[in-house]
Amino acid sequence: MAEKELIKKLQKDVNELTRDVFLAGLGLFSTAREEGEKLWERFVQTGQELVKKGEELQKKGTQLTSEKKEELTKEVSTKMEETVKFVEQKLSATIEGTVKALGVPSRSEIQELSARVDRLTKRVAELSRKLETAKKASSESKAKTTASA
Repeated sequence: MAEKELIKKLQKDVNELTRDVFLAGLGLFSTAREEGEKLWERFVQTGQELVKKGEELQKKGTQLTSEKKEELTKEVSTKMEETVKFVEQKLSATIEGTVKALGVPSRSEIQELSARVDRLTKRVAELSRKLETAKKASSESKAKTTASA
C-alpha cells in the first residue's frame, strides 16, 4: 500500500514540476516581450535625439567657411562613429543585462533541463511498468492463495 502512495506522490510531483516549468516558460516569454518593447522605444527615442543633434550640427556647418566645413565634417563623422559604437555597446549591454535580469536561461541550460525532464519521464515510465508488474504478481499470488484454500 505504501508503494502505491509513493508512486502516486511521485507522479503528482512530476506533474506539478512539469506544469511549473510550462508556466515559467510562459511568464518568461511574456516578460521578455514587455521588456523588449520598452527597450525598443528607448532606442528609437535615442536615435531620434541623435538625428536631431546631427541635423543641428549640419545647420551650423552650412554657415561656416569651406575650411571649417571640412573640419566640422570630420569632427561630426568621428563623433557619429563614436556615438554609433557607444549606442551599439549600450544596446548590447542592456539586452544582455535584461536577459540576465529576467533569468532567461541559456541554450545549454534549456538543453540540460530538457534532458532532466526526459530522464524523469523515463524513470516515471519505468516505475509505472514496475508497478504494473507488481500488481500482476500480487494478483497472481492472491489467485494462487485463493485456489489453494
